[in-house]
Amino acid sequence: MHSLNEMTYSCTASVEVVGVPEETILQEHGLLGVLALWRRWAGDNFAPAWKNVDLLEMASDLRGGTSVLDFMSDTGDFRVRYWGLKLVDAFEIEMTGKLLSAGQDRGVMDGFRDTVQTMFTAKKPQYLSQAITSSNGVRRLFPVLRLPISDDGEMVTKVMTIENIPVCLRTLYEDAPEYQR
Repeated sequence: MHSLNEMTYSCTASVEVVGVPEETILQEHGLLGVLALWRRWAGDNFAPAWKNVDLLEMASDLRGGTSVLDFMSDTGDFRVRYWGLKLVDAFEIEMTGKLLSAGQDRGVMDGFRDTVQTMFTAKKPQYLSQAITSSNGVRRLFPVLRLPISDDGEMVTKVMTIENIPVCLRTLYEDAPEYQR
């Protein structure tokens, strides 16, 4: 497994909201299957409660690229409930149990902070593209699926973000061989 860590020192990372990416891209990354699971977990509610979410139903590559953050309404911060192992490997940071504001994420979470407010009001899944540009100028967009979770049935209380890290890295390294190990 390659790491994004060496690239975070020499490249930019940003998140751009692109609406709904092409269905083929979502399918290639396995995100349509996760969206179907989320809908099943939610039933008739706008979002599932955390107790209804079973991460073990997700493919391991997707589970490993998943984060779940608890919104702390009193401070506006997030506590990381779950930070998948593929995220640990890719970014070489462990965030489970930590406050998002305290994480040394080198800007990776800035896009999350900037776009999550839309989810709180819309209460719907978000389809995002994470842009990563290597030092030699290779830029790739990777699909990210963000899903609301509601423990009270009224407000978004947690946010689940999923990306297929192995597919993202494979795509990036195909065009940026200087990062291959």
